[in-house]
Amino acid sequence: MSCTLSIIGEKLDVDALDAQLALPGFHKNYKGRPRYRTKPEKEKLPYSYMSTTVSEAGFDEFEQQVQDVIAYLRQHYDILKQVKEVTAVQYFNLDFGINYKNKFRQGLYFPKELIRLAGELGMCIEASVYTSGD
Repeated sequence: MSCTLSIIGEKLDVDALDAQLALPGFHKNYKGRPRYRTKPEKEKLPYSYMSTTVSEAGFDEFEQQVQDVIAYLRQHYDILKQVKEVTAVQYFNLDFGINYKNKFRQGLYFPKELIRLAGELGMCIEASVYTSGD
């Protein structure tokens, strides 16, 4: 899962929002539950969230991720518009996972259509950068 859409909030009722949006594929987790399943006695989540994969393109396929996300946002635009009206939503973002492949510098180009759609929906955009380790 190279690009995910997340909706996060300390007081967010993810079950109610999930039912309202009625979009498939969202994973939900709840405030107060263990952050890591393997360490249930450790840190607890300080917020609730719901997230879904919006592009299955690989970490080396950034341009395909962008195209997939634009298509997703266009397809679900009217539904996703509802999210910015929910006051308990603190973060509504897209996270692109990319691989730098040991390059000294690599730029990311976000086309204006993606920025326009995300901006109108009240979304943030982030890139999580991973190195291949080769």
